[in-house]
Amino acid sequence: MSSAIALPATTPQSSYSDAEQLGAEITTLCSYLYAAEARLLKLIREFDEKEYWAKLGLCSCAHWLNFKCGIGMNAAREKVRVAHALADIAETYLNNSESSGSTADRYQVIVHVTADQLPSGQTSHVEDGPHVYPEGTWTAETSRRIACDSTIVAIREDENGEPLSIGRRSRSIPPPIRRALRIRDEGCRFPGCSNTRFVDGHHIKHWADGGETSLDNLVLLCRHHHHLVHEGGFACEKAGSGEITFKDQR
Repeated sequence: MSSAIALPATTPQSSYSDAEQLGAEITTLCSYLYAAEARLLKLIREFDEKEYWAKLGLCSCAHWLNFKCGIGMNAAREKVRVAHALADIAETYLNNSESSGSTADRYQVIVHVTADQLPSGQTSHVEDGPHVYPEGTWTAETSRRIACDSTIVAIREDENGEPLSIGRRSRSIPPPIRRALRIRDEGCRFPGCSNTRFVDGHHIKHWADGGETSLDNLVLLCRHHHHLVHEGGFACEKAGSGEITFKDQR
């Protein structure tokens, strides 16, 4: 009696590709559902505030949702509660003294697009979220539209995705750049100084003067020499060859 061994219909590679495709479709659909839910809650809040439910002689917005949308009373009451609680939490946070005094954008959505994606139509994605659209020509147009009237921050990364430069968006040094800076400089770069602890990242060309937060524009200085460069009459310069020099300008 002979027997046959059933082979898998797909190879591991094709299965992985199918998984990626299904995963991308799921995350895309979820983004649509979340957007629709947010829109729904916004409309429910407006409907309730204007008391349109009373025009049908109903007791509350929850009763209207139960009658017109088939939502159970408990779930309907919860939707009304959440609808009012969301736009209040957001406004309270955005208008408090700490956040309103911040230099950060009041509303901010970050979309990651590589330099070659805008013309090519490759996929871009919302930070910590799904792709803007499924892979295709719409992605490039969507990304171009977003970039048309938004702040664009250029971030250079190495082959492992570690940022080497964050351009002009921030003067603070991200941990990956700080790690690379410590590996490169090992300690204070001021001549004759051997301090390797309590060192600061110093912008050679000051951030306020247009200097970028990048490895090329940063140097490690101990607290003492950092003070000398800023307030003690010393200047820190970088030559075209990459050599860093310090000059006493007093």
